[in-house]
Amino acid sequence: MTNSKAKTLKMVQVAFMAALIVVLQLVSTMTAGILPVNITLTLMPIVIGGMLLGPAYGTALGLIFGLIVLVMCAAGMDAGGAILFQANPFLCSLLCLLKGGVAGFAPAFLFHKAKTFTIKRDGPFLGVTILSAGLCPVLNTGIFCLGMIVFYKDILMAWAGGTNVITYVLLGLTGINFVIEFLINIILCPLVVRSLWNTKYFKHTV
Repeated sequence: MTNSKAKTLKMVQVAFMAALIVVLQLVSTMTAGILPVNITLTLMPIVIGGMLLGPAYGTALGLIFGLIVLVMCAAGMDAGGAILFQANPFLCSLLCLLKGGVAGFAPAFLFHKAKTFTIKRDGPFLGVTILSAGLCPVLNTGIFCLGMIVFYKDILMAWAGGTNVITYVLLGLTGINFVIEFLINIILCPLVVRSLWNTKYFKHTV
């Protein structure tokens, strides 16, 4: 494959992953409050793209995710996010982009640093893909919770409604949604990455 074809292929791959992020985040936002549990697959394209294409592309996909979340906060599509944006647009923007960018970069960086001694003939070992996939939701949620504690403590206390703030962060801001998101990532992302690893669409891009 020539360099120009390889670059074009990567652009198409990134565009496809970015489109998935937009669609999945829209679906997750629209179903919030309708379903008993808000199940989101939005982080999967970020993890998969970062593993298959590299840390720079993982970061770009993470920033796209952060930008979509920010737009939804500014537009009022995310009720909680709208409150944060109205309280301080700059800090809300920083938090959205920071958590998205780090959640895209770190798993891809870990995976590609470890791949030199964790790649088998038929693809990467399962362990490193599971670890990298799990790191994404941990960082995304962890940075958000830390940002709430540091920058939006008054709003966080109001949301907690008199209960212990730490308990609310663990059970309210994270809770079952985070557990499901985490499990989805560590189960599905490694399977998809290993399935695509040696295909003609990705074997020349890592």
